[in-house]
Amino acid sequence: MGANLTQFTQWYEQNQKELLAQAEQDKEKNKRLGAKFLIDWPLERLKSLALDEYVTGKGPQNKSFCYEIESGKYRDLYLGIRGGTAGKFGIYWSKKYHAYCDQNNQVIAENELNQQFSRLKADLVAIVTKGINAEFSDPVFQSRQSTNSFFGRSAMVTKLLCAYSATPVFSGINLNKDQKTVWGPMLSLEAQGGVYKQNYELTRLISEKYPQLDGALLSSLLWWYRNASLDVNAQEKEVVNLKAKTDFKNKYTSALLTSKNIIFHGAPGTGKSYLAKEIATDIISAGQFTDYTQLTAEQKQQIEFVQFHPSYDYTDFVEGLRPRTNADGSMGFELQDGIFKKFVGRAQKNLINSKKSKSAIEKEVSVQEMITDYFANIELGVDELTTTRGTKFYITDVDENHINVSIPENAIADKLSLSVDTIKQMLTSGRKFKQVTDVTGFFGKLNGTQSYSYDLAIFKAIKATQTSLAKPTVQPEKLKPYIFIIDEINRGEIAKIFGELFFSIDPGYRGPAGEVTTQYASLHDDHEEKFFIPENVYIVGTMNDIDRSVDTFDFAMRRRFRFIEIKAGERIEMLDSLENAAEAKQRMNALNNAIAMVEELNENYQIGAAYFLKLKTLTFDQLWTDYLEPLLQDYIHGMQDETKIMVRLAQAYDHSKVGSTDHGIEN
Repeated sequence: MGANLTQFTQWYEQNQKELLAQAEQDKEKNKRLGAKFLIDWPLERLKSLALDEYVTGKGPQNKSFCYEIESGKYRDLYLGIRGGTAGKFGIYWSKKYHAYCDQNNQVIAENELNQQFSRLKADLVAIVTKGINAEFSDPVFQSRQSTNSFFGRSAMVTKLLCAYSATPVFSGINLNKDQKTVWGPMLSLEAQGGVYKQNYELTRLISEKYPQLDGALLSSLLWWYRNASLDVNAQEKEVVNLKAKTDFKNKYTSALLTSKNIIFHGAPGTGKSYLAKEIATDIISAGQFTDYTQLTAEQKQQIEFVQFHPSYDYTDFVEGLRPRTNADGSMGFELQDGIFKKFVGRAQKNLINSKKSKSAIEKEVSVQEMITDYFANIELGVDELTTTRGTKFYITDVDENHINVSIPENAIADKLSLSVDTIKQMLTSGRKFKQVTDVTGFFGKLNGTQSYSYDLAIFKAIKATQTSLAKPTVQPEKLKPYIFIIDEINRGEIAKIFGELFFSIDPGYRGPAGEVTTQYASLHDDHEEKFFIPENVYIVGTMNDIDRSVDTFDFAMRRRFRFIEIKAGERIEMLDSLENAAEAKQRMNALNNAIAMVEELNENYQIGAAYFLKLKTLTFDQLWTDYLEPLLQDYIHGMQDETKIMVRLAQAYDHSKVGSTDHGIEN
């Protein structure tokens, strides 16, 4: 059987802690229900069931086998089998006809009823017995020729295989559903064995890769993976639809959506920075408008703007140590995320939340409210907490990510910084943590860390103040695009700023496939934490071709970006907002034609429309003397006949003022 677990692996490792917490709860529930089920309905009992002990349709008081596993006591055992018609059980009682009916909803003749039921029981016992013994070569599992009437009732049979197996070697997923979109791509389906062998082998393969994941845990995990996969498929369709959208207002929008990373380059003043914001706005507003000021405060969080310069470095962009004042007034250093990593964090959070159910998001919001409420009602440095071993400590400071504690009784290390995320995960899990070993086991660590004792104490303190979670009203998030704009991208030392992110920003390595270990990983709360750039992040850079730093632009970055030249005349429509737009356009075109005629200059030295937007507050003469003339003089410095060249450029800009002292030019 051909197997491809890559997507599942990426999904699981990305969300492992959160997934395992909830899956463990489901496993415990299945364990309790399963034990009761085996007492009520041992496999031997199935062989001697009376008709009314089996059929559904005679009401809850009947407590029949089919009723109990669909709607009664065991409806939630291994994901359940609710839905569809009662015909899925082979025989059922019809209130409409006041008779027993078959799978086709046809009334069964009385003289045939006993024979049909005897055959049904034999088929049920046979497929369950062969299945729990993994005898998939038996004819009962031949999908094209099986005479077993239960072979096609995979939802019911899968549930029973989980319940009757001595060890959890099956997951509760009905693989008949979503076979083409989810399960088939993971593990090929074979005619001999069908979805039952596929289920068994898939559970075995995943358990070999992750020994802690048996069928009991995978019942929930694979169900969530299925939901996430279908959401991803829908999201991918949204992205495709977004890329295919033809009514975007900016002609360069589709280039960014397609290429992920683009750099606008060309002459100065061509409006490249403004263009970048226009495109970002165009995408975020779904083509409704391009004016950045029309975005809401929330939408503006999807755009970040930074300008590189020679002193800009990795600590500004990715992460680094920053000075901070401790609660006791002393100075120290703490690891802080840079602007790009913070931005990517927002995009990752949206991507993850877009895959979560409404109930999961509500639970997280409730937990956050519990934490916020607790810390708002304690007196920092005064209220005393105690670990299970009797060690007293105090919370001295709390921020978004850390809880700083003081431990006066510890002569070696009297201060400790705890992770807020650890507390959140413990509260969200719904588990009862009584000992440090419970915390250690939850996080999958062989040996606990010093912090777990204090995490446990704070967890208990929060739980003591909140006996139940509130249920806020929230709406599931939609997947959103995030655009990061880097102005003057060539003016920074690219290798120093991006570091190992050279790999991650490659459009072909977005997502977990491009994860890297950052330079300060050893200082993270989770030392094994990886960094990657999600699919919903787009990067726009701008640079002037005449900037002297262009020649040093890293070639490794060049091949990761799509370069689009913006010529001086392309953005001339920017001047339409001017009262004297026609004259401004005429002067700009004339001046640029004259620049192109200078032997040692070219189009890269032409003047963009952004310079002429200054005419909103300046006169044409002021624009020349204060901005254009100094720039042009810098261009031609060192050339032969500088004075004559400047005269020609001045004539082109305003031939009526040639020789005027307003321009500082002599005949």
